[in-house]
Amino acid sequence: MSFAPKPTDPGRRKLLKAGLVGTAVLATAGIAVSVTSFNRASQQPATEGFGFLRPDDIILLSALIPAALGSTLSADLATRTPILDTMLQRIDGMILRLGAPNQKQLLQLFDLLSFAPSRYLTAGLTSTWDKATPAEVGAFLQRWRDSRVGLFNAAYRMLCKVATVTYFALPASFKESGYPGPWAPMYNAVNS
Repeated sequence: MSFAPKPTDPGRRKLLKAGLVGTAVLATAGIAVSVTSFNRASQQPATEGFGFLRPDDIILLSALIPAALGSTLSADLATRTPILDTMLQRIDGMILRLGAPNQKQLLQLFDLLSFAPSRYLTAGLTSTWDKATPAEVGAFLQRWRDSRVGLFNAAYRMLCKVATVTYFALPASFKESGYPGPWAPMYNAVNS
């Protein structure tokens, strides 16, 4: 019987390296955001109609929503702009109804993606979100979707779900999705 050590599986070694790199990137980004003293309580909401989202959050979501929805969202700016505005209002209202732990996680994600060094380290974007091209935003979402880092996968799913659920809850999207709308007698009975 030989008790010689077996060679390490190269697949496991690559997985460990990827995990260490991901952990280092997230730790660096987290420290950078903490050191810069992002103080959400001292910041005012973006505009009169928002209770939670800051200007940077609105810019971020305005870039991410079209990339997450793809061709589902109209390319015509006259049609797209009011839909985006309505979606941002609804996202703001949804976040206000979340519990404090979920709000805190969303704040951390928005701060991570808004702060330039952490945005570069985690999303690969050197430009701000309002200057990022749709192709760059789409590539960022695809990287997070396909990442070996579980936190990136979870953040990708959260960002895309917020966009898609909000969009498909709008009456303007019912026709596109083939949904005829709620049955009028039931809707009136429940909402009277």
